[in-house]
Amino acid sequence: MDAATAKRAGGLLSPGAADCPVRPWRPTLRDRLPKDLRDAPSGPEFDAVPFTSLYLIEDEWAAEIVNRTVHGVMHIGWVLDPAGGYRGQMAVYCLIRRGVRPTR
Repeated sequence: MDAATAKRAGGLLSPGAADCPVRPWRPTLRDRLPKDLRDAPSGPEFDAVPFTSLYLIEDEWAAEIVNRTVHGVMHIGWVLDPAGGYRGQMAVYCLIRRGVRPTR
């Protein structure tokens, strides 16, 4: 996916992201991580998608999105499988804000 397509998709999937960056009244989760994760590198920066990296360690990475409708975290990690190998696994955690009217 090219950058322009990613930016359009980000706008469709996260209304309000562009006009609602993380602010003091919407703190980042990075400030509340355990010390070992706060001390780790935050990870890649994105221009075309509305995610902010939280941390990047050897076998996992997490990023958050904060806008007027949702506060969410995407976590991607390598998980040991039954055959003794590894597989990628993604989890998404979302807090949907109440009382926000959907945009069209």
